[in-house]
Amino acid sequence: MYMDLDFIVGGTGAPSFGYAFRHGRLGALEIRDQLSAQFPDYARRPDFDYAVCKALAPYNPVGIAPLVEALSPHYADDVMNHICSNGFGEIPPDVYARFMDSVMFADGMSTADLQRHWDQVMAHVFIPEYGTGLTGWLEMHPAGRQRDAALGALARRYQAGNPEESARLRGLRTERPEAEGP
Repeated sequence: MYMDLDFIVGGTGAPSFGYAFRHGRLGALEIRDQLSAQFPDYARRPDFDYAVCKALAPYNPVGIAPLVEALSPHYADDVMNHICSNGFGEIPPDVYARFMDSVMFADGMSTADLQRHWDQVMAHVFIPEYGTGLTGWLEMHPAGRQRDAALGALARRYQAGNPEESARLRGLRTERPEAEGP
């Protein structure tokens, strides 16, 4: 079902929901409702909102938050992993962080799960795209679990090649996991 909705959302042969969503002309819930009306058989499936989230994510990951909040934790985690693993290189770190902050279930994630998520994001998306500029952005990001997880992930990436910078980044965190020490 995801590929069918991706085709429809992308605007091939129809108005582009993706374009309207990216530019704020339609919200995720409005698009879901319009797709539901156009494709009632799809809308009755239990994974319909999940498929809509995955189809809309490349256009505006922050905007899918109202749909993600309604998903089961399994589907919500999968949407997060989809965004992370596909990179969506046009999404800057601040937008991604707003997305993470906007999704209710992120607060319920264990520290270990949050750290694994940020490790994956750093390794596959932001470090290749932004390099050393990412450090400055993280230093300006508001303190909290998201920032601490991202700083920890970046510090681990620096550990072998630049242990001084790694230690400096670890020192910026407001919470220090006991396993890592000071």
